[in-house]
Amino acid sequence: MPDSSPAFSVSAVSHANARELSSLTKPLRFSHRLSGCDALTYITLTACHDADRLCFYVACFEKNPTPDHRFSFCFGQGDEMLCLSFSCSEASLPDSAITLSRDGGENLEGIFWGAELSVPLMLLPDTNAIPCKISYYYNDTVSSVFPNGTGTLQLC
Repeated sequence: MPDSSPAFSVSAVSHANARELSSLTKPLRFSHRLSGCDALTYITLTACHDADRLCFYVACFEKNPTPDHRFSFCFGQGDEMLCLSFSCSEASLPDSAITLSRDGGENLEGIFWGAELSVPLMLLPDTNAIPCKISYYYNDTVSSVFPNGTGTLQLC
């Protein structure tokens, strides 16, 4: 990935819990449309790390989420890339040490669901600047927190 890719600073905490951190930091929005023409789903992303793992919390609000509406996270580059995906009800996690938990609810306007993802740092590139691609697939529309879909997670 080019050096000009946007960087997302990921704070170090004593106990990584991205959901609790989401109330303390400004989350990133999936506001960049990479393809398609559907309205963008309201989604936010927060992240933090501790000495052992990188944690994300995704908050998503949809009218009718389906397993086809999914998130994709890829870390690293080339042959060393670690990719995973998940939806409101399904997941493809390449290693049993990666954990995912979901919660949610609904109101008259739609369904809220959240997911907390924890990835052991030992599975990621050994650097404080982790190249990544983070996307959300909704029908034919793909959105991301990064303008071109790729960026760097800068571990602070």
